[in-house]
Formats: sequence, C-alpha cells, structure tokens
Amino acid sequence: MKVVSAYPNYVCETADINNKDVDFVVSVFPDALNIKPTFPNAKIIAIMPALHWVEDPGLFTHDYLRRVITAARYHVDYYVTQNIRMKQVLFSLLHLLARFPYEDRILVAPQGIVDEVKRQAPDRQELRQKLGLEPDDIMVLNSGGIWKWTDFNTFFQAFCEFTVENPSHRLRLYMMGIVQPFNRDHDEYVAQFRAILDKYRDKLGKHLVLFEDWDEGGKHVQDYLSIADVGINVSQDTLEAWQSYRMRFLDYMYFGIPVINTSGDDFSTRHPDALFVCKPKDTESYKTIFRQITDRPELVSEKSAMMREIAAEYDSQQTYGRLIEKLERLPARPEKDHVMWDASIADQPDFSATPTLHHAQERHKNWFVRTWRRLTQSRKRNRMRMRHMLAGQSYLIERQAVAVDQLSKIDMQQKEIADALDRLNSAVNQKDAPTQQK
Repeated sequence: MKVVSAYPNYVCETADINNKDVDFVVSVFPDALNIKPTFPNAKIIAIMPALHWVEDPGLFTHDYLRRVITAARYHVDYYVTQNIRMKQVLFSLLHLLARFPYEDRILVAPQGIVDEVKRQAPDRQELRQKLGLEPDDIMVLNSGGIWKWTDFNTFFQAFCEFTVENPSHRLRLYMMGIVQPFNRDHDEYVAQFRAILDKYRDKLGKHLVLFEDWDEGGKHVQDYLSIADVGINVSQDTLEAWQSYRMRFLDYMYFGIPVINTSGDDFSTRHPDALFVCKPKDTESYKTIFRQITDRPELVSEKSAMMREIAAEYDSQQTYGRLIEKLERLPARPEKDHVMWDASIADQPDFSATPTLHHAQERHKNWFVRTWRRLTQSRKRNRMRMRHMLAGQSYLIERQAVAVDQLSKIDMQQKEIADALDRLNSAVNQKDAPTQQK
C-alpha cells in the first residue's frame, strides 16, 4: 500500500513512488486535497479531527472556503470524522456549501491510542514527592490551554470560591500554560481568567501551580499526566462542544485519569459513569464535584478503572486499523459524478478568486458566517433548533428509505397480480379452446 500525506501548498512524496501507483492521499487539511489530477488512481481521504468552522467560521478566509468546496465537489473520496455527531454536522456543512450528496462517504473512526508511541512514565511516587504532593493530595490537571470555547473560567471561579470556603481541602490544581504566544484569538477570554486570578491569587497558595509560559509547561505535561489523579475537560454549552472530540482525552484515557467534564458532549453522553459530570456555566455544579472528590476520594480510583476499560475501545487497531481495512474495500467516487449535483456557491459567477470580485467572495463568506453563527449560538433554543434540523434530516432520509421500500413492495405486488392475471387468462383460453374446436 502506497500512501502520501498532503498539506496546504505541499504534498509529502517519496522520490521512488510514481504518482499513478499511489493508493491513498490523506490529509487533516480538507483544503489541501484539490489534487485528484496529480494522483488519478488514489483514493483521496480527508481526516477531520475537529470541525473548527463550528467554533468560529469567521476565522477562515474566502479562499480557504473555496478550496474546501472544490475539494468536496471534485476530489475527496471519503471524509473521516470522530463520532456520529460530527458526521451529522459535517454532512450538513458540505451539503450546504458544496452540495455534497454522499452521507455514506462520511465515515466514523475516532483517533485512537497508538501503541507504537509509548508515553514515558516516570516513577510516580518520586515525582509526586519532588512536586511536594502529600500522599492524600489530589492532583487536578488541565493539560490544555485556556481557549474561548472552554468553560475553564467558570471552573476556575468555582475552584477559587471552593478554596476560600474550604482552605484545607486536598485538591491541587496544575495548569500547563495559558495560551500559545502567537495565538491572539483568545485574548479576551484569557483576560477574564487573569482578572479572576488577580482577585484570588493570595488565597490560593499551594492549591494552584501555574505555568505562565506555554512552551515551558509543555515540557512537563507528559510527566504530569502520568501522576495526575483527575483531568479537566470543560466546554461551554454550544454546538461546537456537542459535536467535539477532544484530543486531550486520549492522554487522559491512556493513563486512566477520570475527568471533570461538562455535560452535553459526545463522551459525557456515552460514558457518564466514568466522569465527574457538571453543568457548564454553573459554579455550584463544579463545587458539588469538588466536594464529591474530597469527601469520597475512592471515587477517583473507581472512575480511573472505568477509564482504563474504555481506553481499550480507543486502541488505534480498533479504530483506524479497521478503517484502513474498510477503505481498501470501498470503491472510489464515480468519475465526474459532480455533473449531476446542484450548483454550489463556488459555481456562481461572482464567487471567483479574482481581486476585482473580492467583495462578492466576502459577501458569500459573511453570509455563511452569519448563518452558521446564528445556528451555533449557545442559547438553548438555537442549539435545540440545530439538533432538531439534523434529527429532522435523518428522519426524512429514513422515511424516504421506508417509502422507497414500500413502493418496491407495491411494484412487486403489482407484478404478482399481473402474472396471476396472465395465468388466469391462459387457463381460460385453454379451457375455451376445445369448445371452439367442437
């Protein structure tokens, strides 16, 4: 099997491979897959670890949008998403933008734990002692950054209030960096965090260990994951969180770390018993979780065992191993199938890459941004409306299949009736034939 990886403006090739002999071209960048003519015999696969459009479609330019649309219409054979919810959202996006009609060409296979990449686990007791942790201290680890889609500020506000109310509690919060220095998109949310920190810093003492520098924290995150007792994965109540797949969960599962997790996402819906589930934007809900952990520390061990069991389902051989076997069997897209599709916004005359029509591109992009933001607002009625739309779409597809099946049965029944009439007529004709001869 010959596989190459594609990146924006670059394809990772090997000199001794003929492009016509390539079996698969794979990329996590859906805009980088406008390459079917270069690899005419390959299946083009887009791996979707996340749908960043749902977080904030305004981050993406009209050129990016155009490349994604053209890749879907003319090049990509299969998309791979991380869960069924992500598949539903992606199909709605691709159908809206590119008129992509193939829901069955969007596959589900979560990224898994790779055995070949062994996490180095230091001596647990030695490292905990080095960090000054007592045997009964409970290490709570936030292994990611402070992103605006998270509910970390609510979590942190609750943690600070809980510490003021219970200054002798045994929770020790470790934060492995605030945000990457080159990423300015989350500045407002980080400023809110700093305001909370400034208010409570003097009260937190040894309850908080904070790495200001992202790169410095990154040097220690794997070691700290190996000794942590509880992880953090909290998100705001949005469509982005509803369909999300958090990569940090692979690390938490690998080390069997139970997680403080907001309700509503895919993992909390399927495995609530393995998590400490709380309500987003609800400080009292978080504080209830803190009390459960400190009053009943045995819960941490119980949920840790559950997380290790779940981790077996996310072994890479169980996820991508089976996916590769399936992709080998599945057929490529029919050639020039797009001629039968409805036109997309990229096919309209005013959606062009020429500078003189830049305003038209911006108009299309802004329409998409407004439409998608309206659907992904955190207000419950809009979120439920989107879910109902997706559920309605699935229902209509199911009813359509039922109707087709019923029509097929009616058609078969009509054929059976016609055959019976033919047999009856034949029998009548045979009965009348001797009479006519007489």
